[in-house]
Amino acid sequence: MFVSVLAFAVEPKSRLVTTRNVYSIVSDNYTGAIQENGYDLDNIRFLTWSGGGAAAPGCSDPISDGTAIEGNTYFRITCGSSVPSGTWAGFGYGFIYADKSENVENISHFKYLEFWIRKVEGNISELKAGIKAAGSDKVVSLAGKVDDDSADWQRVTIDLTTLNADLENTTMPLLVLCNGLTGRTVFDIDNIVLRTADSSADFKVTLKKVEDMYGAPENPTEISWLYFTGWQAAAQYIEIDADKYSHSWTISLYVRHQGDGHNRSGLWAQGNNGEDYVVPMCFRVYNGYLKNVVESPVGDQSYLIGQSAGEGNNLYDRGVNPHSDPGWYPWIWMKEYNDIDWSKQSDIDSVTVWSSSKGYHVAMPFFIDGDPNKPADGFDTLAGKIDRTLRVYLGAGFDGVGGGIEYTATVVVDVDYE
Repeated sequence: MFVSVLAFAVEPKSRLVTTRNVYSIVSDNYTGAIQENGYDLDNIRFLTWSGGGAAAPGCSDPISDGTAIEGNTYFRITCGSSVPSGTWAGFGYGFIYADKSENVENISHFKYLEFWIRKVEGNISELKAGIKAAGSDKVVSLAGKVDDDSADWQRVTIDLTTLNADLENTTMPLLVLCNGLTGRTVFDIDNIVLRTADSSADFKVTLKKVEDMYGAPENPTEISWLYFTGWQAAAQYIEIDADKYSHSWTISLYVRHQGDGHNRSGLWAQGNNGEDYVVPMCFRVYNGYLKNVVESPVGDQSYLIGQSAGEGNNLYDRGVNPHSDPGWYPWIWMKEYNDIDWSKQSDIDSVTVWSSSKGYHVAMPFFIDGDPNKPADGFDTLAGKIDRTLRVYLGAGFDGVGGGIEYTATVVVDVDYE
């Protein structure tokens, strides 16, 4: 029994700020720096300052109200008053060491600083933005880059090569100066990234072994199951890394078989008389790791998942680390391409595992009470792993499945971007 998987590539692992095509300063989707992560690498903190009697800008907690330009959250910056001549104020993100002292990074790998801004109040064209490198503020005016009359999100792109900056000695990858503001100014900011000019950059999709999830020494070429009783997770998982800058992208997951047949949403075999035999499949989207297999391998229990009693449309964890709430559905039914109505948003959402606008697991009741700080039982994160890599685990239900038949499927990871 096997599943063939399409379009896989392998990404080398090394220092992120010198290897990524897209490097996150503040982003829900892209890998990069993490605020005050406790490590010397890829560590940043929010900084604000003022002088001469001006008020320092304030930054909100992450806002999640469905209007973010990217992912699920954005931040609101408030400059409470004017910043006339002889006074100064500003904010930004600075590289730091684990002890929170200032760090210096080489960002010469990148060509652009890019972010999205949305006016709430005042004149955002009076702001200046850029970086701080070798002790010097290197900024450009936002006049001509943004429209003060617009209340929509606006993208700001700054060519780093025009700043005459020592990019190899950068201390602040984002610097915003409020000097010269003529009044109170409030704005939202989101999706702050450094990016290269590499047009060949792409999303990376890799198949990995669950048992080697902390760094697979080899990359498998097919998906398989080790146990065939009840609902079992596959011995491999799919890793997806967004390392291509695109304003709009969607990653979907489904199975596909030969022909135009329907109701084949899983592993499939055809009988001698043309009848369909199907092993139902499911999938789960997470950016953590299967804890059971790593910490307490106990044979088939390590991969066991269970169907929720009385909730026939969804699945939940059962086994070594069960979750007892039948209203929680971390496992989602897999669909076959011909069973998806691509004109209906609900169908598209049910196969979407990641998108630029909504982040991970779109339209999936994945967290307890919608709280992203309550991860699933049986899963764990890897401490210090500074990435937003998505991991898709696959499952199949073998109860009542006849033996002596080879069941196959092609799992398609469909990346659509502009």
